[in-house]
Amino acid sequence: ALTLMPTFAEVWIERGRVLSELGRGQDAIASLQTATQLEPDLVDGWYWFAVILHAEQAPAAALAAIERGLAIAPDNLSYLLLEAQIWLQLQQPTVAQKRLQQVLQLAPTGSPQANAAKQIRQQLERACWSPNPVKDKNSPSTLGWELLL
Repeated sequence: ALTLMPTFAEVWIERGRVLSELGRGQDAIASLQTATQLEPDLVDGWYWFAVILHAEQAPAAALAAIERGLAIAPDNLSYLLLEAQIWLQLQQPTVAQKRLQQVLQLAPTGSPQANAAKQIRQQLERACWSPNPVKDKNSPSTLGWELLL
């Protein structure tokens, strides 16, 4: 397909997704870079770029890709959910909670996105109430779940 349509961003996105599934993360990243260069306003391009960067343990780069995508589609629930997951892994529960609240406000009740946000929020709750609670790097004290609501 790339031979026939080398400037078709969607083909580069699909190539990146397949390469990522095959464990070829750096090649996948290169494909998504090409896709986002070809069509910088393509929402799916930035989303999959963020997903693959996140999978390749590059959270700062993934957050930058999410930021680009949210500039195009500010209420994109997939971006907000992914961003919440990354912030939670970076031990930033306050920011993660804000993104989850956005999703829950935007997503219809019972939708897959709302259910995913609730699951992530449960992870956050377990992390904050565990014997070694998540600490917000911006706060010297441990955050209890009640403070995040």
